[in-house]
Amino acid sequence: MTLRVALAGAGMVSRHHLLAWSRVPDVEIVAIADPDTRAAEQRASQFAIPAVFADPAEMLASAAPDALDIATPVDTHGALIELGCSHHLAGILCQKPLASSLDAAREIVRRLEGQPTRVMIHENWRFRPHFQQVSEWLESEAIGKPGQFVLNVFSSGLLPRGNEAPPALVRQPFMAKMPRLIVLELLIHHLDMLQALMGPMSVRSADLARLSDAVMGEDTATIVMAGDGVFGTINASLSAKGYTARPQDYLQIIGSEGRIVLDGPRLELFSKAPVALGFDHDQDYQASYDAAIRHFVDALAKGTPFATSPTDHLRILLQIAQIYELGGAV
Repeated sequence: MTLRVALAGAGMVSRHHLLAWSRVPDVEIVAIADPDTRAAEQRASQFAIPAVFADPAEMLASAAPDALDIATPVDTHGALIELGCSHHLAGILCQKPLASSLDAAREIVRRLEGQPTRVMIHENWRFRPHFQQVSEWLESEAIGKPGQFVLNVFSSGLLPRGNEAPPALVRQPFMAKMPRLIVLELLIHHLDMLQALMGPMSVRSADLARLSDAVMGEDTATIVMAGDGVFGTINASLSAKGYTARPQDYLQIIGSEGRIVLDGPRLELFSKAPVALGFDHDQDYQASYDAAIRHFVDALAKGTPFATSPTDHLRILLQIAQIYELGGAV
C-alpha cells in the first residue's frame, strides 16, 4: 500500500526531505505547500510533485494525504500539527524544534493526548551513520561503561569575509534575527544525540556569549551536563577563527575499558579491538534525513514507537530552557 505524503514548506531543507522521501519504497509525494509558490513550484518541478498550494489547509483538504511532513518555520508547527490532526492523518513528521519555548511545546503535546494521529519530531542528527556506529559500540560495551565525554562544535561561519556576508548567514539568513541561536538552532541536535547515546542528562552549568555583531542571539556556549554515572562538557562557537565555515563535531567518550573519538570525518574506537573509520560529511548529512524518514515510515507501518516522539523531545527542550536560564541574556 502506498503512503501518500504532503509536504509543508519549500525552503532550503525541503530538498533534503524530498530526496529522502524519493528513496523510500511505496511512498508518493502528492502535494507541496508554501506561501512562496514560486519556491514550491520549483520543488514540484524537481521532484515531479503533481500539486502546488500556497495554503497548507487547502492542500490537505484537496490532496487528502495519509501523512504530513512539516518543514516550515517553528512558529507554524503547532497550528500545522493541529490542522493535520483535524484531518485524521495517520502520521505527522515535524521538523525540530516542536516549538520555540518549552511552555508552547508542552501545550502542543497536551493537545496531542488521545489523538489517533501519530507525531514524530524530525530530529535527524542521531541518525547520522557515524553516531549510529558510536551507538553500536556503546551498546556492545566496546569501551565498558561510559563515564565522561567532551563535545566540541566549532565553526567560523559567522566571521566576516571581506565585504561579503558571513557564510553561515548566506546559507541560513534567518539566523541573523534569532534571539536564541546556537543552542536552539544547532546544539539542539547534539543534545538529542547525547541523550540517544548515553541516556537522559541534566544541565549543571551554562555560559553563553555573542561574539558576532551579525546576529542577535548567542553564538558561543559552554555547557556542563551530567546523567546516570556520566558527565561531560559541550563547547561550541560559530565565531571561532581558524575553523571551517560549516561546524565540525569533535566527540570523545571515555569508558572504563577504552574510548571513542570522533574528529570531523574520522571515527576511532580505542579498545581491545581497535577500529578506525572514515565518513563523508555531505553523504552523512543526507543519510541522516534518509534514515529519519525511513524510520518514520517503518514505525508508522508497524505501529512501533518513534525514536524521537514529542514527549522525548520535551526532555531536550527542558535542557535548552535550563541552558538559557543558567547562561543568561547575551
